[in-house]
Order: sequence, then structure tokens, then C-alpha cells
Amino acid sequence: MKTDDNPRSIDNFSMAIELDTLYALAYYHRGLVKANMGELKNSIMDYKKAIELDEEMIDAYLKSIQAKSAMEDYMGAIEDYDKLIAVDSLNPDAYYNRGYFKMSIANYKSAFRI
Repeated sequence: MKTDDNPRSIDNFSMAIELDTLYALAYYHRGLVKANMGELKNSIMDYKKAIELDEEMIDAYLKSIQAKSAMEDYMGAIEDYDKLIAVDSLNPDAYYNRGYFKMSIANYKSAFRI
């Protein structure tokens, strides 16, 4: 997607949301565009709404974690990993990455606790 297409993409996803406020995928994709534009806080809000509407949208958790990490909100990323694990308890990457984040913020004791 070209950078100059971003505002038009946001407009289209926003129109889809206006027409169907329960359209989780539109929130998710609008969040992707916002993240691409550097609007990380706004992208996180869209990912959060997508997850509220479809708690099994694994990619929304992962993109939210990615945005929070870029903002150095490591505790927020850990909280998202907790939510992801509650939905997808067989995801080894979620456990590994949550442990890595905990270890990275010197929360060593809980890094080794499942």
C-alpha cells in the first residue's frame, strides 16, 4: 500500500465501520493503516475494538502487542499476551514472548511462572 493511499484507506474502513459498527475486520485493517502512518495509540484503539468484537482475532492481539512494544509499553504488551493466551492456550510463541518481555523488564520471578 502506498503511503499516499493511507488517508483514503482509513476513510474506506471508517465508512465500513459506520455502516456496520460490529465489523471487526474493518477496525483491524484501519488499525494497520494507522500503525503504518505512525499513529500507534490510535491503531491500538482499533485493535482493541476488533478484539472486543472478535476475541479470536489473533492477529489483532499480535499487532496491538507490536504497537505497544514500539511505544515501550511492555506491561501493556504483557497484558495483551495474557489475553492472547486465555484465547489460544496452545500458542507456544505467546508463552515464549510473554516470558521474554517479563524477563526484559526485570520481572524475572514471574518470567518463569506459567
